[in-house]
Amino acid sequence: MRKSHARFCSRGEGGDFLSLGSASVEQRDYPCYRGKALVVGGEPHQRGVVVAASYEARKFGIHSAMPSRIAYQKCPSLIFVPPRFEVYRAISAQINALFKRYRDLVEPVALDEAYLDVTQNKLDGCWFVLFVHN
Repeated sequence: MRKSHARFCSRGEGGDFLSLGSASVEQRDYPCYRGKALVVGGEPHQRGVVVAASYEARKFGIHSAMPSRIAYQKCPSLIFVPPRFEVYRAISAQINALFKRYRDLVEPVALDEAYLDVTQNKLDGCWFVLFVHN
């Protein structure tokens, strides 16, 4: 059996769902955040930490696990949004359900990770690859 490790995010790009996708979810749900440097995480004056950074924020060198204070220093116009883990869990469950439609063996590891058996397709025809990393 060939197992592949899959990491997914809300918009279908490869990558880490929680460190990038949750920022994409916020931009999806709140169009006013689109195209802006945004982080999901704690406020800089409250000793917060960046959980996720949008593509726009990453251009300033901002990344997950960075102290919010440092992220703010790198980009003073940065938008801070509190995490909505219940929303991210729901999206993760939807993606895992999609994987299970096409694969018998899906082993979720975390919100943003799952191992898939890619040797068998449950349905005849093409199996579309969303984003799989070997």
